[in-house]
Amino acid sequence: MNVGANTMTLGAHKINMSIIPEGKCSFPIRIIQNYHPTGIVGSVFKLLRLAKRMKSAGLDPKESSIKRLIAGEKAFQKNQENI
Repeated sequence: MNVGANTMTLGAHKINMSIIPEGKCSFPIRIIQNYHPTGIVGSVFKLLRLAKRMKSAGLDPKESSIKRLIAGEKAFQKNQENI
């Protein structure tokens, strides 16, 4: 999520959010367990896969620290370029 991710990162910094960049295609469950993020940004499919992997590992996504999801795709990135 090159341009879109950069725009979201800049916006997050402006509201004093901490950023944990993950460049791989799958968000590691260990990040959730160790850092307890309250929000995640990712594509719809990556977020769904993360939830499946959490369930497979015996973790209930509803019981995690995550309270907000921001789902973005190519169209989302394109709209961010116009801001």
